[in-house]
Amino acid sequence: MRSFYVHRGAGMRVAGVDVPNEHRVEIDDSGPIALEGGTEETEVLFLQGRPIGEPVAVNGPFVMNTQEELEQAYADYQSTQFGGWPWGRNDPVHGGEQKRFATHLDGRVEEPT
Repeated sequence: MRSFYVHRGAGMRVAGVDVPNEHRVEIDDSGPIALEGGTEETEVLFLQGRPIGEPVAVNGPFVMNTQEELEQAYADYQSTQFGGWPWGRNDPVHGGEQKRFATHLDGRVEEPT
């Protein structure tokens, strides 16, 4: 299965199917596929993969296998915000002293060079 999402431009034709901007088409064909753009520059997100053969449950930013797992993910997020936010405010502004960083599960702190 291949999926084409047109995210910039005036749309295009994918395998003979008109796809407007901000729309997606799925093509179930493993052979060559004709892509035809118009007069405007167009950008397309192309996704291809094999089915994983497992159930998929989706809600907001979370993707799990079951509704129960989704509920647990939301409960975990609501209780810890996945590790917590170390500042007293919820906005992403850290002030002048703290630069961008990532804290890994093993406690290691990574800062950009």
